[in-house]
Amino acid sequence: MKLKCEQIMFEPLVYPRRLNEKGEPDWVKVYRYSRKMVAGQSFPPITVCKLKGQVKYLLVDGYHRLKAWRDLLKKREVDVQLIQCKNLDEIYIESLRRNSSHGIQLSPYEITNAILKLKDKGYSENSIGKILGMTPSDVKNMAELKIKDGSGGPMAVKAVLESIDVSDISSEQQRLFASGSQIKLLTEVIELIENGWLDTSNSKVIALVEKLRDLLKKL
Repeated sequence: MKLKCEQIMFEPLVYPRRLNEKGEPDWVKVYRYSRKMVAGQSFPPITVCKLKGQVKYLLVDGYHRLKAWRDLLKKREVDVQLIQCKNLDEIYIESLRRNSSHGIQLSPYEITNAILKLKDKGYSENSIGKILGMTPSDVKNMAELKIKDGSGGPMAVKAVLESIDVSDISSEQQRLFASGSQIKLLTEVIELIENGWLDTSNSKVIALVEKLRDLLKKL
């Protein structure tokens, strides 16, 4: 099934990933997708649904792909998979399931936010684990990784190293954050180097690369 891009509406309330200050997804990821598309790599259709009474289709999964096709490659139509959802809550759950099982890995921050949001909706740790592909114990550990916002209420961790004293985090909680964050970070560094995206005209970038090279020699 094909839809015109203008028929597809993005709703931030059901999107499980972080957006920048302009409400946009990570442009680097969008650009990477567009380069792979130009090179001939096939991508699955984006997932949409249409709620009763809505004129446009709501995006469920595939925002980076949509941005790459529409904004960078200037496609007017895209292939879509149409699914059935009754309300925004069902769209959010389906979006979480799909973003947890394929594509770009959800960050620890995004996972923690999702867990806290689902807990507020009354979901059990077992149910949340099934949605996110995690064990109930992992869900519990991630949910406990939170700090206080200005009002004294719970807030998901935004910057672990800056906001949390590591000595207050259990070894299991540290493992959950470390494994996901390190894999994501190292993958992005490798892609920057492999694709020649490093700003070699920036002296600070070059200095950091040299420091990284020296540290890798010690491994």
